[in-house]
Amino acid sequence: MRKIFAIIVLISLPAFAQSNITIYSGITSDNLLLFPLFPELAYHNGINIGVSSNFKIIKLLNLSPSFEYTSYQFKNLEPGILLDQFGNNYGSSGEDNLKNYRLSLDIKIIESKPRPFRFFIYTGISYLIEDYPDIKTILNNENGTSTTEVIKLGKLYHFVHDIGLGFIIDINKSIGLSFGTQYYSNYKDTFRYSLNGGIVYNFTN
Repeated sequence: MRKIFAIIVLISLPAFAQSNITIYSGITSDNLLLFPLFPELAYHNGINIGVSSNFKIIKLLNLSPSFEYTSYQFKNLEPGILLDQFGNNYGSSGEDNLKNYRLSLDIKIIESKPRPFRFFIYTGISYLIEDYPDIKTILNNENGTSTTEVIKLGKLYHFVHDIGLGFIIDINKSIGLSFGTQYYSNYKDTFRYSLNGGIVYNFTN
């Protein structure tokens, strides 16, 4: 509960202080966990929803905190080297979706005053929580028997580097539409990108 409260505070404070706040949604690329000896776990592309805001530092430079939630539907679980060596094959099923929570702090270059088109680019760091469901696996052994196991990954925590760019179409002084793409990675086993669109509310004229 305290973590959720901290996230709300981090997002809300800058939103009331200055230029704009954006609520967006989009599609995030599928997730892969790459274990050379163990099974490879894959999910379908995820649906995200997020909120971000901009705090003007100087001229075009803004501090931009954001929070994003993404849900991925289970896709498949492929045998790894270890299972291939024993000649086993596999069936599997997931009980629930993979849920991701990402809190970001970025430096964004964007013009604060509304105008017909505004382009933006940003980079920063995010804290990513991956909440994996239990995965039930069924091993079909060579001797005709089967073994059922449950993989419990639980929650994984990462710091990731994120970059993004896009543009805003201002409808009037208060409301606009935002479209963009973003990419984030820990350059180890997490590589994701997304396409997003949303509504911008400008607090300043």
